Amino acid sequence: MQKRWVQWVGLVCLMVVAATVRVALSTSSPSYTPTADALAAHNAYFATNPSFSETATYMEAVARREGGAYAFEVLKNGSLPPGMDTHLIGHFVGDIMYEQEGIHGMRYCDEAVGYACAHSVVINALLRDGPGVFDVINDVCASIGLPGSYDMCFHGFGHGVLAYTEFHLPEAIELCDLVGTEKNNDWEEQECLGGVIMEMRGGIHDPELWAVNGKPYLDPDNPLAMCQADYLPEKYREMCYIYITPFIFDYESPADIPPPTVYADSMAWCERIDDADERSDCYAGFGKEYVGFALGRDVRYLNFITPEQAGLVHDWCNLAPTEEGALSCMEFALYSVYRSGSIGFDGALTFCSQARTQRSADMCYHHFFRVAHRFHGPGRYERQLCPLVPPNRVAECQAAFRSGADWLGSPS
Repeated sequence: MQKRWVQWVGLVCLMVVAATVRVALSTSSPSYTPTADALAAHNAYFATNPSFSETATYMEAVARREGGAYAFEVLKNGSLPPGMDTHLIGHFVGDIMYEQEGIHGMRYCDEAVGYACAHSVVINALLRDGPGVFDVINDVCASIGLPGSYDMCFHGFGHGVLAYTEFHLPEAIELCDLVGTEKNNDWEEQECLGGVIMEMRGGIHDPELWAVNGKPYLDPDNPLAMCQADYLPEKYREMCYIYITPFIFDYESPADIPPPTVYADSMAWCERIDDADERSDCYAGFGKEYVGFALGRDVRYLNFITPEQAGLVHDWCNLAPTEEGALSCMEFALYSVYRSGSIGFDGALTFCSQARTQRSADMCYHHFFRVAHRFHGPGRYERQLCPLVPPNRVAECQAAFRSGADWLGSPS
């Protein structure tokens, strides 16, 4: 998995540096920021502690009345009740914004609420405009230009690909083959595949059609089945295992957020995978899910994760039957919290500070500093970050920014 993640962080760094590929739709980004009084009025509603469905309906009404871009600002800056799945609400808002802006709505998208805006734009573009989107999707995804945004755009595209094929999984996988680029080692294909697998859990965009066409691809007795199927090319198996985690949880528990009592049994499924890299990626997928569980799936708080929440994630990762499995889980949990630094580094600092073993702490800080260097390079970011790490980690932090080999940009 190490080689895979070096490639992963390198790709997104490349996309940040190569900002010149942005298409014309990104050159103008109007701001539709609510006034202080308007935001206070929205917050007064949120203070009534509405349910998820009530909040989603409210935000859809805001999007139709004031515009999708405005609604995303409310979603980002409003005081929604804690534990709200803001990413999913963002998809609802994004659907409306696409009706209003089309693919040009991408100019309003950023990293907020898990890139829900970008997800919605590319999903709707494919569903409504068809195969022609394949000719422009690479430029569209590059237009956001934020750390991690290129990856997440193609992940969202994968959701749309599966819905476009009416949940015929092999056809969707073949379409993901069309988006890879040589300069990025076809990593776009991998992100697309991740979105496809994620969409296979219930068919978010058409549950009824999914039940007819998609559900038969699931094996009720083997949650790993999709990743082991003959129709899945070998090159996609590792990414598939990263996104298979929810299917394992579904097998072990009917709860939307399964109880910790099933985590050990769930992680044990990874030991049924013979290939070491694929097994490691299976464990990595649990780190992604555990971060969401600890935050109540409210991705607004990734950079504000508390020591208690971070400690829970470490404890849950340590339920893996092997130390290597626990470390793979921890590593991907770190990536999920840090988001390439696009949302700040406070959450990553908190997360690594709660490592339960010396080896886990060493690996957490190592991966943190390595990714920070790749995305942000030496200079201002280093001067901001390194003084805030534990005293015994300062020299390690500074050394990571001196390595030089990974950073493709210029010092700030």
